Amino acid sequence: MKNFRSILTVIFLIGLASPVLWAADPIEFSGGSTEAIIRSGDERVKISEGARVTTGDITITAQVIDVSGEGYSYLECTGDVVLKDAGKGIEMSAGTITYDRNESILLSREQTSVEDKEKGITAQAGWVRYQQEEGILTFQDNVNLTRTTDDGIMVCTAETVTYVRSSGTVMLDGGAVVTWKNDTYRATTIRVNLDTDEITMSGEIRGTING
Repeated sequence: MKNFRSILTVIFLIGLASPVLWAADPIEFSGGSTEAIIRSGDERVKISEGARVTTGDITITAQVIDVSGEGYSYLECTGDVVLKDAGKGIEMSAGTITYDRNESILLSREQTSVEDKEKGITAQAGWVRYQQEEGILTFQDNVNLTRTTDDGIMVCTAETVTYVRSSGTVMLDGGAVVTWKNDTYRATTIRVNLDTDEITMSGEIRGTING
């Protein structure tokens, strides 16, 4: 039995080192407990007790991380999940986050907090999708996005909020409201340019400006 376990450990380590199994970006992981199934078509690794996974720019910590799929492409992270994208400076925290490495999409279907310190952006929502390669964050369900500016805190709420980091824009769709510098803007759709502080509104526009 002891020899069998040793052989299984060797096979497992060889599997982890294989570039075919780990696709374009290798996965580095650690945790107090690790269970593995190394079988063609059903490769799985379950990491628990302080699970930590790093792949490319993404580092995730959680109570439990399940890694599965062809090329170990799918991660399901549960329990006090914290995700950091070192390349873009994005940090997410939630109870559960899934990560499809093939599509470079991270998804949370429960209350989630997101922070982009470089851009001064923080957001909370009940549903968040992060398109990691494009740097696009989509928020739905009780969205509240705030931005720290030299003129104070800008607060944005809407049914759907899309933050495109590369272009420095925030799009608010459905019951959009922006409050900034004691002024309030309401419209069906509002677009905020983070570089110029320009606010563009369309559809059923209302507002309160305190000159």
